[in-house]
This record gives sequence, C-alpha cells and structure tokens, in this order.
Amino acid sequence: MGAISVYINHRYLRFPRKDAIDVIKYVFKSEKKKIPVINVVFTCDKHIKMLNRKFLSHNYSTDVLVFSYLDDSEGDSEIYINLDAARRQAIEYSESYMNEVKRLLIHATLHLIGYTDKIKDEKARMFKIQEKYLKSVCSEK
Repeated sequence: MGAISVYINHRYLRFPRKDAIDVIKYVFKSEKKKIPVINVVFTCDKHIKMLNRKFLSHNYSTDVLVFSYLDDSEGDSEIYINLDAARRQAIEYSESYMNEVKRLLIHATLHLIGYTDKIKDEKARMFKIQEKYLKSVCSEK
C-alpha cells in the first residue's frame, strides 16, 4: 500500500491533514483501487498559476492540479489543491470551505484514478461520482 503525505504551502489558509488523507483513502477504497504514493500540497493562486504555466503552458490559476505517475514506478503522484480557489468557490456555491476542499480532493483523486472531464459526458459522469462521494464523506463527520 502506498503512502499519502500532506504539505501546507499557503500563508494562512489550512485544511486538516488527517481529513485530507481520510478523503483520499475513502475514494480509493470505494473505487477498489490500491493507494499509490501521493503527495498532496495545499497551496495558493500564485503557486498553482506557476505550475500551470510551467507544466501545462496555461497562464492562469485553477482549483486543482494532478500529476499522475501511476504508470511510472519511479515517481510519486501529486495533487495540488488551491485553497484560495476553494474559499472563493465555497462562497460562490454557498458551501462550507471544508466541504469545498473535500470536493476538490475527491475531484483530484478521481483524476488520479483515471477519470477525465474533458468532454461533456465524461464530465457529467465524474461530477455525479464526485458528488456521491462528497455526500458520503460529509455525512461521516
């Protein structure tokens, strides 16, 4: 079984490490997948934008970035969660900050497992699964 490490790279916004690990484990268990080595980084708009520009040639910030190395035994997989975006989206969707971060973690984990949201049908399927898991992890607490 892999390991999940969580790092905080934000000046003031936080999310509990244990909750992050629990959410990721829940999704992997529900999907009947083995957990790889995953590094989760809670970060900010500026850092996400820099990563987006450097690795994807996109000059903008996003809420989540996932780098999956599941086919490459030499590298760890990485999930970047933009806590600035989570805070904005929580307000926009009338959701709690904690639940919005969980939503982003679930979304990122589904990408890591292999789900995509590039086309309309895939996006709808992924959203449905994401929201089902969010309902489960939010009702557990």
